[in-house]
Amino acid sequence: MRLVLQRVKRASVTVDEEVVGEIGKGMLVLVGIHRDDIAEDAAWCRAVHNQMSRPARHRRDACSTAPVHAIDATPARRRPTRWSIGAKGYTFNDRGRGLGLIAQVFKYALFGKGMFGMVAAPLRAFVRSREGLEAPDLLLGWVPMLYESNPAPKISSQSGMTCYAHPMRPESKGSIHVTSSDPRTQPAIDFNFLSAQVDADLTVIAVRIARSIMTAPALADLQVSELAPGAPLETDDEIIEWVKAAAETTYHPVGTCKMGSDEMAVVDEQLRVRGIQGLRVADASIMPTLTSGNTNAPSIMIGEKAAALVLEDTSL
Repeated sequence: MRLVLQRVKRASVTVDEEVVGEIGKGMLVLVGIHRDDIAEDAAWCRAVHNQMSRPARHRRDACSTAPVHAIDATPARRRPTRWSIGAKGYTFNDRGRGLGLIAQVFKYALFGKGMFGMVAAPLRAFVRSREGLEAPDLLLGWVPMLYESNPAPKISSQSGMTCYAHPMRPESKGSIHVTSSDPRTQPAIDFNFLSAQVDADLTVIAVRIARSIMTAPALADLQVSELAPGAPLETDDEIIEWVKAAAETTYHPVGTCKMGSDEMAVVDEQLRVRGIQGLRVADASIMPTLTSGNTNAPSIMIGEKAAALVLEDTSL
């Protein structure tokens, strides 16, 4: 397989065999497949396009003047509400320190269970923000410990729990652009969190639902008290300001190479990059919208489907 992109007097693209990759928009921009008003060298981009051998009826301008492809449905920005637990022996803050940490290591080594064998948030709740919705639109996830993120991740000395609360399908959109022709240079990514008002509104509701659960009578024996956002923060504006200061990404960005047939679509229904022969994208960037759950399993499915599509084409 050979993929050649030469930046000379006459640019050329040569693909002897099909290329399938997890490349996303950043790499496509680096090789000249992008909007010309943000191109480092729009002339080179057009030259690459002019050398494409794909039939004209299937060709789409690689230097389209359509709006730049956004990070459609950016990763949700989770809000780590924090709760102290007065009752001892329940959280990993108590059971995963000192001799307890050694016990957790052996439990994982022997049985694959315990603190080191659990997922990030082993308890999840998919919640409707209001009555009448056909499906849940909020996600709450509990971590059975308190931890500190800065300067390095570590278990807190205080016993407690962390509860994430956020919309599952945010509508805020951001963007990604290359900042240099050097592929080792990090791109400029603007997630543009909470730019859609509905995301802010749902975030407040999610935090309030987390509060209602953690302060429910059924948890009274755990001696729960709120650490963050903190009981004094009650109004919507106060909660959103706390979110902006304390929130984290869920690391589920999608949509920079969305699949579809509209002007914003980068790949077609066969995962082929429009206007480029022999190149497909097979990762979460082709998702038109964010899935309600994690993107790992759908990304595996996309990869398997891409393999099947390539095999089907080669068998014709």
